Amino acid sequence: MSTRVEIIKPFVGPKKMGYMEAGRTHPFSNFTVDGRVELLVFRCNKDGSETDVYKAKKWTREVDLSKLDGEDYEHITTLTQGKTYFIEAKSRKESKVTRLIRFTQE
Repeated sequence: MSTRVEIIKPFVGPKKMGYMEAGRTHPFSNFTVDGRVELLVFRCNKDGSETDVYKAKKWTREVDLSKLDGEDYEHITTLTQGKTYFIEAKSRKESKVTRLIRFTQE
């Protein structure tokens, strides 16, 4: 089991971007609709049955895994089998195109 990542394009539907590996932590930088940059961190457990989603309270390039459960990050949700999490994202700050990205625990 792992976490599937898909981008949902208008009039086209979902397009698979890939999978997050079990037992690993995956940082994901995103430009929000209002132009801010945010850092989401996906921590997949070893057997791939759950993925914890965290959001950094302040954007950074370096992810300190020992601080995920501390005050620098907010725990957003835990994905279990069949559960999804959506974000609205832009490819860069100046972009006017916003896409929906879906993360699904399989």
